[in-house]
Amino acid sequence: MSFERLNGEFLPFQTVSATVTQTQLTTGSNPSHSHGIRLFEHYQKYRANNYYILLQNRSVKRIVTPVYKEFKKFFKDTDDVLVYFRGHLHSLPELSDRNDVTVNSVNMYDTNVINRWVDIHNDAFNRSWGRKEYQDNIINHDYYDIFEMFELRYHGEIAGMCAIGKYKKNDHIGVGHYIGIKKDFQSLGLGKYLSLYRYHKLRDDYGLEIAEIETKLRHHTSIMLYLKFGFEPKLDADPWNTPRSARGNPVEKAQQKQKQLFNEFLQSTNRY
Repeated sequence: MSFERLNGEFLPFQTVSATVTQTQLTTGSNPSHSHGIRLFEHYQKYRANNYYILLQNRSVKRIVTPVYKEFKKFFKDTDDVLVYFRGHLHSLPELSDRNDVTVNSVNMYDTNVINRWVDIHNDAFNRSWGRKEYQDNIINHDYYDIFEMFELRYHGEIAGMCAIGKYKKNDHIGVGHYIGIKKDFQSLGLGKYLSLYRYHKLRDDYGLEIAEIETKLRHHTSIMLYLKFGFEPKLDADPWNTPRSARGNPVEKAQQKQKQLFNEFLQSTNRY
């Protein structure tokens, strides 16, 4: 399907295409044309690999809405695909000293700790979780054996928490689990510090040489951080991993994006 004529006017064509189920969506993109579909502008922005497709004009929006909704859903599905990364912990960057930060192990069965964990993660991620979600995701996780939890304080104030463990079906591979930093303490490098701290703990205190990460593709900032720690894309799940719910084209697109992010990282001058 293509749109060459909008409001009776011919639009010059520059092809930007994406497969949407069986439909090939081809958009005209003349940035100077008031009725065109514009790239890299404001209004309604949706990421599609490297493309940002924006619908600038309501008349345009009405014309393309049926396909546009499928287009949006397709790439939302891709962003929600679970992706995997693996790292060899001997190659971790050094953990720098910070006089403003302390990290302590806490009892993950203690009621006060549970309440703090819930509060921090609800604040950090705009959730409304309670003790049930804590029980399901920490104590009784389907695929992880969580064995230690940490609390980070910034200038003495509780700012974040995280946990570490290993896979139930492969106890030679560690996992860092559910790191959360309160909104008031974000953008201070605390998430990066705590994330690296937990992998040092897995290596130095538990003797693990390999760790894996499972996250949604949309978490680009976290993924780039893990790449800086030495993790690399693992395209397919192993029997011990949390299985993907997605199938087919969204998974293939997510795997392509994993490789693309890794290549961008290798070409970057900011490797840590």
